[in-house]
Amino acid sequence: MVELMLYIAISSVIILVISFFLVTLLQTRAKSQTIVEVEEQGFAAMNTITQILRNAKNIQSPATSTSASLLIIDVADVNKNPTRIEILNNAISLKEGTANTVVLTNPKVTASNLSFLNASGASPRGSVKIIFTLTYLNASNNNEFNWSKNFYGSATLR
Repeated sequence: MVELMLYIAISSVIILVISFFLVTLLQTRAKSQTIVEVEEQGFAAMNTITQILRNAKNIQSPATSTSASLLIIDVADVNKNPTRIEILNNAISLKEGTANTVVLTNPKVTASNLSFLNASGASPRGSVKIIFTLTYLNASNNNEFNWSKNFYGSATLR
């Protein structure tokens, strides 16, 4: 009888340790997926913005040495003028000419603090510094889904 109680006690401890390990493993996996989602969305959005800027012909807004949350540029394809990049409905959006607005980030993240600094100065080629923040949308308010990151980039017109 004592052996049975000892066996049950040891088994219970082992099951408890394994359960705790599995819960921790699942939380770590969720946190990793959250971080990867924010990172991928941020890098993709920044790459798209900088590529469009590099191929732009002119920066309409913001004016030289000023910053704004809206970027308006002229591109080589007149049908895509003006090209606008801004935050709409918590997402970074791109509108080229009269075409429909394209969202650069998915609904799993919210975008904020988008800022474009026209750092052209006296240079004939325009230069823009870009800053934005992406935050994982945490509807359940669980700690493993709390993640936010600031993204920084710059591009010079060719």
